[in-house]
Amino acid sequence: MQKSRLYPFSTQKHAHDIEFALNRAHNTMHDMEIGEMQSTPKEYKAVCRHCDELEDLLSAVLDSRDGKVCWLTGKQLSLAREMVAWAYQQRNSA
Repeated sequence: MQKSRLYPFSTQKHAHDIEFALNRAHNTMHDMEIGEMQSTPKEYKAVCRHCDELEDLLSAVLDSRDGKVCWLTGKQLSLAREMVAWAYQQRNSA
């Protein structure tokens, strides 16, 4: 069994960015469920998968021994960086 390489990620600086993205995804999913936002079943499933990915990521980010740094796989790190950039853009466009 090959061990995955892990990369450091700042829990202290960016956990709130991941949580922000997860909350927004949950809100979008809820809007789709109540019909406030039009969507196809395929779009809804994509949002559900995104929520699942973000929940797993947030769990990994919060799994930090010191509350400052967590260790993520390459796939998790890529998603985390994407969500940090997304959160930054959302905050600056408001």
